[in-house]
Amino acid sequence: MLLIDPPYTRFMNFYRYFYPVGLTYVAGALKSKGHKVKIYDAEHDPKLRTVKFRNITSSYDDYLKALENKDHQVWSEVRKVMASSKPDIVGISSIAPCKIGSTFRVAEIAKEYESDLKVMVGGQLSAASVNDVLSNPNIDIVVRGEGEITAAELLDRLQNNSKFEDVKGISFRKDGKIVHNPDRPFIKDLDSLGFPDIESLMGLQTYRSVDLGIIMTSRGCPYGCSFCGLKDFWGRRIRCRSIENVIEEVLRLKEKFNVQYFSFWDAVFTFNRKRTIQLCRKLLETDSEIKWECVTRIDLFDSELIQQMKKAGCQKIRIGIESGSDRILKHLKKGFTTNLIRKQAEILKANKMTWSAYLMFGTPEEKEDDIVETINLIKEIEPSFVTIGTFYPIPDTEIFNELENRGELPKAVDYNKLSTKVLSSHYMRYLTLERFQRLMRQAILVTEKINKRHYSDDPLFSEKLECHKKGTHGTRKLPKKSQRSKRAIAVGSILTSVLKRKKKSNFTTSPKRKYRTRTQEDG
Repeated sequence: MLLIDPPYTRFMNFYRYFYPVGLTYVAGALKSKGHKVKIYDAEHDPKLRTVKFRNITSSYDDYLKALENKDHQVWSEVRKVMASSKPDIVGISSIAPCKIGSTFRVAEIAKEYESDLKVMVGGQLSAASVNDVLSNPNIDIVVRGEGEITAAELLDRLQNNSKFEDVKGISFRKDGKIVHNPDRPFIKDLDSLGFPDIESLMGLQTYRSVDLGIIMTSRGCPYGCSFCGLKDFWGRRIRCRSIENVIEEVLRLKEKFNVQYFSFWDAVFTFNRKRTIQLCRKLLETDSEIKWECVTRIDLFDSELIQQMKKAGCQKIRIGIESGSDRILKHLKKGFTTNLIRKQAEILKANKMTWSAYLMFGTPEEKEDDIVETINLIKEIEPSFVTIGTFYPIPDTEIFNELENRGELPKAVDYNKLSTKVLSSHYMRYLTLERFQRLMRQAILVTEKINKRHYSDDPLFSEKLECHKKGTHGTRKLPKKSQRSKRAIAVGSILTSVLKRKKKSNFTTSPKRKYRTRTQEDG
């Protein structure tokens, strides 16, 4: 089976940090059942670099144009990988609405390669978007929700030519109609899943070690933010892996892939204070040199907890603030106020903790005063880094339903423009698009000034540049070329040959190429 992460940011010519974690979990589940799996990360191009938010928004049209250009070099690459892999089944990950157009193009290429090929799609798809995905004739089945168990059961049925119509958690077409099977229950024992099968990634040697340091210690989010779809995909109850299992993965990544910096991708890492402290203590006991970052809420820490985290190696915390207006925070159902943001920012500053604030502009109820308040709040609290994005309505969320009920959404959703990187979409009731874009330019200038200071002050950024100078930036330590298995060489070379890169015998990157240390700022 060939699992594919379809291209998106690659068309905008900027480096997509990390790797498709969800697909590596699915690959691990499939391999445990005896299936052969490869993962083709079509988003990944090691030649690309980081760009600023303003450059991403200005180049977004390049993505839209690429969707219409069947002869684009990236689509040619997809065809070549398809032909060289010779899959019997293709699975495509569509983790965001904006990638549905790219998903359709990849599915079309798969059917061009072999018309009888089964094409499955999974990812964080809403109930509404599942119907739209299955309206595409090149897609046969949609895997809803967590995909590990469902995909494994489905693949068993397909490869044995057995009926699959009763598999839980899938949707498909039958007799011209779309059928939705009952949901599959959430996976209770996350330890039972095993670790992400990173080895299934084609072109593994082209990834940076820091890209492979993603760990999810839990799934789920209990909060009710009106714009977010995570709670519907992962569930409102938080399910946690055992601390022992998490530590085992940390050590595995460090040993096998030379990972020195880890990113915990839990929706709310510090939700369970007691567990967070236990994990910090275990990390410190295991390896005092480990460095890491996490994502959490502004109301889920205090000074004591920050000190514990910092002692255990935490280098940065990512926090979704969204707005500096209490009126907008209430509409977004964030559950906190700007006064709390100020108080918690002081705690982070007092403990010298680097943190990144996420902001969202362009929500339906936002007025000019609200945007100005957000800009002023960011100037006041001075986070280490600021990541900004524009609002888009995620299907089936509370705000999406509000807009739909008021008749403020088009009848046909243009998924390709549902992105935080699009400045031309407009869902605001009180501001014209032109005025909003002018205000966004002001916000971009303020955030770029803050971020420029962050780069010069961040010791981790300097450390990563030093790794480049020393040529120690590869993902893992390898034996000499003559000692590698022929299979490893073949799998690892597929993507690099397609990219027409000159094959190297080690896993280092050019010292001329500069990365900043951290990761999701442009995600």
